[in-house]
Amino acid sequence: MKSLVSSCRVSAGIVAAVAGLASTGSLAQTVMDHMSVVARFVEKLKAAPHGEGNLLDHSPMLYGSPMANLFLELAAKEGIELDNFGDSTGRLEI
Repeated sequence: MKSLVSSCRVSAGIVAAVAGLASTGSLAQTVMDHMSVVARFVEKLKAAPHGEGNLLDHSPMLYGSPMANLFLELAAKEGIELDNFGDSTGRLEI
C-alpha cells in the first residue's frame, strides 16, 4: 500500500500545481484541503498496527469523482442491490 500513500502525495502535488496555474480561488483551496485530509487519513491507517500488517493493508479505499457508479457495482458484488447511489447513472461493470 506504499503506492497509495505516494499516490495521495503525488495527486496533492499535481492539484497544487494545477490550482496554482489556474487560480487561487476557493475551489482550488477546497480541493487541496480535501487531498490533505485524505493523505493524513492514509498515513494514520498506515501507522495503526493490525494483524500481520497495518490498517491500510486491510482497508479498501476509493477516492475520486465520479465514483457513484462504481459504488453501485461494488455494493452489487457484495450482494447489496441498490437502485441508485448519490448521482449514479448506472452500474460500472468491473
